[in-house]
Amino acid sequence: MTTTRIGQPEVQRLEQHTRSNFDSRLTFPVQDIRVTENLLLNLLTVGAQAAYGRAPSEELMLKLPVQPVSKQLATTTDLEPKGAQAIVSALNPLIADALAVYLKTKNFHWHMSGSHFRDYHLMLDEQADSLLGSVDPLAERVRKLGGSTLRSISQVSTLQTVKDDVEEFVEPLEMLGRLMKDNKHLGAAQRAAHGICEKNHDYGTSGLLETLIDETEKRTWFLFEAMQGGEHTR
Repeated sequence: MTTTRIGQPEVQRLEQHTRSNFDSRLTFPVQDIRVTENLLLNLLTVGAQAAYGRAPSEELMLKLPVQPVSKQLATTTDLEPKGAQAIVSALNPLIADALAVYLKTKNFHWHMSGSHFRDYHLMLDEQADSLLGSVDPLAERVRKLGGSTLRSISQVSTLQTVKDDVEEFVEPLEMLGRLMKDNKHLGAAQRAAHGICEKNHDYGTSGLLETLIDETEKRTWFLFEAMQGGEHTR
């Protein structure tokens, strides 16, 4: 198991957030600055937005461990290795979050109720298709940069920064509100990744992210408008 050294303030801040939000999953002594790569991967992705009030920076992305890629899969690129590493580390959590929000959207689509059932049911189905449609282009960008992307549901669980929703029943407007929050979170992470791509001259991924940001804003817009006049929903 390899280890990665990060600064004391970062460890303290991440540990504080982790203990308050993910104590059952992750703990480590704050005096131990050497953090195993799997733990660091969780700390810098799961809850990173909440811990920092924004999506992780390129500096933090560069501290994420990168999955080794076999020589047969190590696609060559003219980008600088560190830049490509930062982009790959930014994209894989986006893929995980897209899949997590996709499943939550389908969950609410399947378990919708109330007087606006048909409208909400159909809208969420369209939004789920949009989310799922973002996964393959992002994963292929990772591969074009010579990186390794998601291979399993367990990796999605490790990398996602949005919370799953497994409640037995959720009111229709609460469903829309939660999805709007998740899409805003996803949009912020997409913008942060876009900034990393621009800094490293990866205009192919930048262009893709601009399209995905627009789609995320559209989902957020529709969810916001659907919540207006909610007092007439039962």
